[in-house]
Amino acid sequence: MNLLHSATLVFRRPAASYQVLRLAAADAARAATPGQFLNLLPPAGSGEFFLPRPMSILHVDPRAGTLDCAIKVTGRGTRRLAHCEPGDRIEFIGPLGTSWSLPPASHQVFLVGGGVGFAPLYFQARALIDQGHDPQRVTFILAARSQADLAFAPQLHALGLRLHLATDDGSAGFHGNALELARQLLAAPPAAAAAGRTLQACGPMPLLCGLAKLARESAIPAQVSLEAPMACGVGVCVGCSVPAAAAPGQYLRVCREGPVFDADLLDWEAIAASLSPPALAPPVHSAAASTAAQRAPSTAKSTRLTTRLAGLALANPVIVASGTFGYGSEYGEVIDVSAIGAITTKSVSENPRPGNPPPRIRELPTGMLNAIGLQNVGVESFLRDKIPFFAGLDTRLIANVVGHDEEEYLRLLDRLAVADRIDAFELNLSCPNVAGGMRLSTDPDTVERFVRRARAHTRPDRPLIVKLTPNVTSITAIAQAAEAGGADALSLINTLVGMAIDLDRRRPWIARGTGGYSGPGIKPVALAMTWQVAQSVSIPIIAGGGISTGRDACEFLVAGASAVSVGTATFVDPRAPLRIAAEIDAWLASQGIANVAAIVGTLQQG
Repeated sequence: MNLLHSATLVFRRPAASYQVLRLAAADAARAATPGQFLNLLPPAGSGEFFLPRPMSILHVDPRAGTLDCAIKVTGRGTRRLAHCEPGDRIEFIGPLGTSWSLPPASHQVFLVGGGVGFAPLYFQARALIDQGHDPQRVTFILAARSQADLAFAPQLHALGLRLHLATDDGSAGFHGNALELARQLLAAPPAAAAAGRTLQACGPMPLLCGLAKLARESAIPAQVSLEAPMACGVGVCVGCSVPAAAAPGQYLRVCREGPVFDADLLDWEAIAASLSPPALAPPVHSAAASTAAQRAPSTAKSTRLTTRLAGLALANPVIVASGTFGYGSEYGEVIDVSAIGAITTKSVSENPRPGNPPPRIRELPTGMLNAIGLQNVGVESFLRDKIPFFAGLDTRLIANVVGHDEEEYLRLLDRLAVADRIDAFELNLSCPNVAGGMRLSTDPDTVERFVRRARAHTRPDRPLIVKLTPNVTSITAIAQAAEAGGADALSLINTLVGMAIDLDRRRPWIARGTGGYSGPGIKPVALAMTWQVAQSVSIPIIAGGGISTGRDACEFLVAGASAVSVGTATFVDPRAPLRIAAEIDAWLASQGIANVAAIVGTLQQG
């Protein structure tokens, strides 16, 4: 059978917090069995990149040739799918994967669906009844965070089975989670269990871990349906592998050996260990912490956020990146710039620079290219016209310094030393958008020698930060060289070299040809380099690259950064530096962590 289909969306309708999509694909509808899934490809515009989204099959109507899936919006791809309209075409691969077994008619069958896990179990419940199973011997636990998330309760009730609802907040049914309710219902007298019992479950991995343990303790055969990130859906990418119980180091593919597994085939200890964060402090469950987690405070000032960077006290760890915030005053009428941890100025050179010819900027699906060319007003205008804005502001000021050659850098540092308001200097050795802009940053010996010279031209009480380029063979070698030369801190990463082409004109979109690529697309690269550098040096790191949210920022902190830089996100949302600081604070509160410094470098492997 051909597994690749281009289906027509018949209808889309809401079901609690989900959207049910009905697709017309007759061959797939006739072939599908309970427990299988479809790999749906979100509709994409030109240049957009989406991996397929695996979705459990909720229901099929072989006579009508339709399949239903339940979509919960959790990101870009599901949002795109949930906004499709009847008549739209949606491509998918499927049906894929293994199916639920059909227990003997004499068995008591317990179906446990948590969150979106209700979907494949609804399909299974209908199949059991269609095969002659007594509905009263089927117990369905439908669990969600609140009543608003309970989907398909009326449809399940209409099947005549024993339906039990559970909500975390107690807004409907049992006040608690599905595991607690299942433990109660399975604690039946031996006589009631004499005919045999079977447990089948789908939901969040922590729930499945608990149910697998419960089934083992109760000597009940169990099957679980897993969700896992995947690309192909057909066993090629092996990105959806989960640890097998057979032997350490062996894995099973969710898309091929699953998604439905006999529970005893999986290594639940390894799965549970992968879900556990490092213990920093006991979680806080107070009303105050819950409120902080749900509503980010309006100000970035919080004792949880105070930190130090190379001896410099910061009100919060969020620093705006050079080149994305002007000289500070430009956003002064838009947001409260004094609430930002630190502002890194636009690059300052000895003489004014006009920058590169336009076009200089190109928007991309996952960020942007820029080739501004370090346009700036020059050091004299900077000292005379730009520095006074910061008088009386609490935020720290970091001057980003750039030169055509080493001597210009050193003259600049001497000239800027007279400005008491400057709290630190950032040596920009890594701009990819000017001729020779990276020549000082790609050779470790050159970096060490030059940083040592620069350190001698700055006051001891002002940290010297060296900004590193990602466009090198080994960023750790450059980082170690900067530390050896006397750097007090490192800033990484600068933009990646990138290019975009206007195919019709057969010309680059950027006049210079290449530009600096920034935005969400570079985040994985930036995170990896942050983690690598943090393990190779002892000085603090300001890290960034694709940070758009507080959770993004916390990932960099956990990877080893002492502070984070926010750049391209400010163009999308000028409030981003303050919002991100507030979101860091809310996350710390939800985790019961007293100060942001406690999470720095706490990433665990394995």
